[in-house]
Amino acid sequence: GNVFVYDQPVFPEQVHDTHLGALNVDACIFVLRDVFDQVKDLLDNADFLKAKNIKESFMLGAEDDFGSNPNSLQLQLMLLTLKSRVNRMKELIIKYPDSFLVLKFEDLVEDSNSTIFKVNRFLESRGFQSNFLDCDIANEILVNSKKNIGVGRKMNWNQLSLMQEINKDIN
Repeated sequence: GNVFVYDQPVFPEQVHDTHLGALNVDACIFVLRDVFDQVKDLLDNADFLKAKNIKESFMLGAEDDFGSNPNSLQLQLMLLTLKSRVNRMKELIIKYPDSFLVLKFEDLVEDSNSTIFKVNRFLESRGFQSNFLDCDIANEILVNSKKNIGVGRKMNWNQLSLMQEINKDIN
């Protein structure tokens, strides 16, 4: 069988992309993350998001100030895009309630065994073997991710209300 995993940041508009045919796979899983931590990671790795040409400048923002300016237009654009994507994901879940499993990244890392059990139960209901994911291996893989949980809460955010709104939708 085929499993389609949308990791954060999610791009649920791909579900209707005829080339991907995501709804024709056996299972779709969304992994969502606390927006504060997600943005903190993006800021910490801002060099990957620097505009290098006119197309990237158009997509990421002409000011190219992401990571250096707390009022960054790029950050504002990313947050508005994320908000739109979370809303789109909610619409898909309402339209196809049995097609998706939604997981929180924090649950996956902090309560791996319970979350892996949910994943296995979801996949088993779609014809996969009952222990598709191994808890021990998952715990080994996720051990380094624990340090990334809660890091964004320590920041002073200019976009606090928008980020809180997105987190409310994610939760």
